[in-house]
Amino acid sequence: MSVVCIKEFVTAKRFNDKVRKLIVKIKCFNGILISIESTTRLLRKQEIVALMRIKLPSNIEALAEEKPSLVIISDIDKTYLKTNIESLAALIKTAFEAPERKNIVPGFPILLRALKRGGGSDLARHHLFFLSASPPQMKDKLLKKMKIDGVYPEGLIFKNQLDHVKTRAFKKLREQVGYKLLALLKIYKIYSLRTHYILFGDDSESDVIIYDLFQKIITGKIDRKFVDGVLQGYGVFRQERVQILWELRSLKTVSLNPVQQIFINLETGSQDKVIESYASNILATRNTFEQALFLCQNKRIRLLALKSIKKELESLFDYNDVCLHQTLIKC
Repeated sequence: MSVVCIKEFVTAKRFNDKVRKLIVKIKCFNGILISIESTTRLLRKQEIVALMRIKLPSNIEALAEEKPSLVIISDIDKTYLKTNIESLAALIKTAFEAPERKNIVPGFPILLRALKRGGGSDLARHHLFFLSASPPQMKDKLLKKMKIDGVYPEGLIFKNQLDHVKTRAFKKLREQVGYKLLALLKIYKIYSLRTHYILFGDDSESDVIIYDLFQKIITGKIDRKFVDGVLQGYGVFRQERVQILWELRSLKTVSLNPVQQIFINLETGSQDKVIESYASNILATRNTFEQALFLCQNKRIRLLALKSIKKELESLFDYNDVCLHQTLIKC
């Protein structure tokens, strides 16, 4: 046994000679498709390397058997919770903050509850997942907060930042495109091709880029070579690009886009037109009432839910008629 460290592919792991020689050989090839085919097959068989550890909920395959018509996927920071994670000190404070002291984006828990229920007279039982770049160590506190808000997701997916710290891969702490895109593709491959999606994110990171890239991939509008070039352009590391391209080899595309709507919460002052220029189903919003009004018009939530959100914004968060009137004009 020997210890091998290949920077752009794996961190220091123990391999036998056969695997080590294969990886070195693959590294010498110029064609990335050769490296995907050979490397991933051996690593899966031997189970000796966990590349990007994306831990989906353990019961997700059983959940997919329920064949919900809609899956809701939402970010957490600046989408569900009003959090400040711009600095290390702020991140530490957020990690230790008590669940009851965490501030929500006004009205958003009501919206999620309404979406899960559906807009019809019968209970729909849609599925909800949170996809976050936060570390899994925050899971318990976040679940407690969601319980306070009456939000019960089918699962939370976190980025295991501790792995990057242990291997001194500090640059990967801030890279989100590869991680979130790979998680979305894995969810898509588990659920039925007939499942629709509604995605929520914000403009503080790269959510609009990730979501738009996801929907273009699953509808077959861009091929693997183009995807690889785009990912390189956005600074996704080779290790992550290899895994994403491997997932695409067995991905079934659909002609009709299953992503019905993408909502991007404007938290950093981005312009609506810039966000919405990516695709026609992307809506940049400044408050939950905008999102709720659009979803109510499309019969995704009931009118009662829209009224509840409006009431909460006015009574608890001091939204005035002028602000809500601007929302009506936009929608």
